[in-house]
Amino acid sequence: MSIIRYALRLYHRFTLSPRDVQELLLERGIQVSHKTLRESAALKQP
Repeated sequence: MSIIRYALRLYHRFTLSPRDVQELLLERGIQVSHKTLRESAALKQP
């Protein structure tokens, strides 16, 4: 599973903010911008 897909799964399943997801990923050693997560989430919505 890609990192962005994993992040989006967290974002939608647990209704976390992009910054919350960013912090969770950072705890696992993965750096990603909350802006990237927000933009990716906007693309995935119906």
